[in-house]
Amino acid sequence: MLFLIPILLEAGSLAFSAYRVYRAARAIQAGVRVASAVGKANKVVKTAKKIEKAVKAAKKLKPKKPKQVCKPCAEAAKKKQTNREKYVGRTPGKNSKAGKAVQEQMKKDGLIRNHKGQQFFKDTEGNWRPMSQGDMAHKRNAVDYWNKSGRHHGAKAPQVRKWMNDPKNYRIDYNKINRSEGGKIKTRYKPPSKRR
Repeated sequence: MLFLIPILLEAGSLAFSAYRVYRAARAIQAGVRVASAVGKANKVVKTAKKIEKAVKAAKKLKPKKPKQVCKPCAEAAKKKQTNREKYVGRTPGKNSKAGKAVQEQMKKDGLIRNHKGQQFFKDTEGNWRPMSQGDMAHKRNAVDYWNKSGRHHGAKAPQVRKWMNDPKNYRIDYNKINRSEGGKIKTRYKPPSKRR
């Protein structure tokens, strides 16, 4: 039995060595995992730093202010001016000085009346309509005036603008009638015979 003692001691020594190797392998494996985790953490930190720099850079940038364009200029750019607008100018509104004078005259003529606090006018077809449906309508077409006499004064000449703002040349009419009549006119504006 004594001869087995050295063998058992050797076997125990080998087993202990094998255990140490196993422990070392486990330690290496754990170290690899830790290193991998550290590497990933470093990548996350680097990415976070890049994001932080980008945010700081973005804060320093001043947004470009859009170019300010005046409303009338923008509207003029969108809408091309017609010959009527170029030669005789715009028709005064029903609430303008001329428009109020037209309404006063129509009241005297019995063509405008109040009913339950609302103003009504009598259109050219004989129907009573609320003032909100009324337009300033020429008694004589502006294109006829322009082609026969206005064009000899020049585009938007004082005489032309005076005619356009004269209350005697207007009445309040139903907007659909007024616009329909205007659309039926086939005569076109002739160019000015006189340059201002």
